[in-house]
Amino acid sequence: MPKKTKKKLKKGGVKKKISFLHPETKKGVLVIIFFTFAAVSLLSFLGVAGTFGEYFFKLSVMLFGKGFFLVSISFVLAGLAVLLPGFGFGGRSNPVYRTILSGMALFIFSVLGLFHILTAEGGYLGLVLGYPSSKFLGFWAGLVVLFAVLAISILITFNISLIPARATKKEEGEEKDNLWQKIKVKSVLPDNKSEKGGDHIVGKEAAPDVKAKAKATVIPMVSISDGLNKQFSGFQLPPLEFLEKDVGQPTSGDIKANINIIKRTLENFGIEVEMAEVNVGPTVTQYTLRPAQGVKLAKITSLQNDLALALAAHPLRIEAPIPKRSLVGIEIPNKSMVLVRLRTLLERPAFQESTAGLVLALGRDVAGKPVFADLSQMPHLLVSGATGTGKTIALNNVILSLLYRALPENLKLILIDPKRVELTAYSNIPHLLTPVIVKPDKAVGALRWAVGEMERRFGVLQGAGKRDIGSYNKDIDGERLPYIVIVIDELADLMSSYGREAEGAIVRIAQMARAVGIHLIVATQRPSVEVITGLIKANITSRMAFQVASQIDSRTILDMG
Repeated sequence: MPKKTKKKLKKGGVKKKISFLHPETKKGVLVIIFFTFAAVSLLSFLGVAGTFGEYFFKLSVMLFGKGFFLVSISFVLAGLAVLLPGFGFGGRSNPVYRTILSGMALFIFSVLGLFHILTAEGGYLGLVLGYPSSKFLGFWAGLVVLFAVLAISILITFNISLIPARATKKEEGEEKDNLWQKIKVKSVLPDNKSEKGGDHIVGKEAAPDVKAKAKATVIPMVSISDGLNKQFSGFQLPPLEFLEKDVGQPTSGDIKANINIIKRTLENFGIEVEMAEVNVGPTVTQYTLRPAQGVKLAKITSLQNDLALALAAHPLRIEAPIPKRSLVGIEIPNKSMVLVRLRTLLERPAFQESTAGLVLALGRDVAGKPVFADLSQMPHLLVSGATGTGKTIALNNVILSLLYRALPENLKLILIDPKRVELTAYSNIPHLLTPVIVKPDKAVGALRWAVGEMERRFGVLQGAGKRDIGSYNKDIDGERLPYIVIVIDELADLMSSYGREAEGAIVRIAQMARAVGIHLIVATQRPSVEVITGLIKANITSRMAFQVASQIDSRTILDMG
């Protein structure tokens, strides 16, 4: 049987080699090498290059005939070609050195072929191209073909075109805003030391490269520093009357009958339990029980389908054990469910009187109790769920929770919405540092701005002798530092366009930005390893998961399932 060839898949497509040399440095090295070869070959022809030059001259005459001088000329032309502005490094399929070598080879072969046809002294290489041309095409047709090859070789070597390039039109719909500036992206991926949790060395941001190469990634960067200190006098928080209240009550069915069915079904399988409290939630009713001594929890969880059959309830979930309690919970869907409205959560004293920096109203648990969280302690949040599972609704609730507690002077938002329809309702709120971003390149620019703002804030805290933004704002008399929350509604679109740049900026912010009050809320409907990479997952430990398409996606977002 033929041996199967294994193809190693590379994450993110083609694996790019990382070089620490500037492209101009590479060009300079290549030019010096070409000119050195040209000088050595010329000295060999003049007989002043020693023994090496003598043998090199004999070899050149044998191969090139009277065209031996083409060796020096070819190297000089190649060096000049590298100096042309059209050449750059980083191409995947046609590197510069391969192009130059191809042009040099065609140039030498075509001239030597002409020497062979005209004087029969083109050396062995001239014989290779000149003999077939004169034999099969004749004298004149052979000359035409060889002159054509010569012209092609010059075009390839100097990377020039016979047709002048037309000015390219600007992309339709591009915003003519002076706040966007074209800069060349510098990689912000953390080094190995940062990945291992060590100290991260913060470097200066690279200056714009005026002679950016055609292959270089050019991304607009947001200039939004002016919006940080913008004051809004007389601003009042929005009233809760804008939001709807809960309507109706959940119906759980016959609770006593369900208790008896659960207890009898477990007894039929030899499991003695003591029924405890019943919690009626908005969507499910939780029946709690305490197993007898010596009963394995795995034996109870294995009866999930049998209990669902006996109760005529689907889906049925068994939580064994309930966190922080010595009980097992069996959750059954209610006959009628109640939508949890945001207003009833925001009216709670736990939300209104909280001293936390960034309180989020997340919803109600299975017992109907409100659930709140502090984003400043998370300090970043990863949200995942398939289309239609409520992911965007949860994001809206999170944003509204922030807007109902924070003034524009204390909270700034950067909203990134590649889908263009989910977050545009917030376009006119005063908390925005920049209009809602819908283009991936501008999204990466905003993330890179956040990295720069993070480094600036670290300098401010260092100068004030403070450890975090809370202590700084508490003791400072002058300018306060507002919290900055960056919301990304769809990470998959960003990663598919600018994966390396987006991942690097997100990881740096997730690793270091908590102390300076910059927080991330990242959402995606496709929690695959290409979107939620290992670095992102390792640095964003707080996660909110909705229903996903597969068990693999569940493991990716929650590490369980």
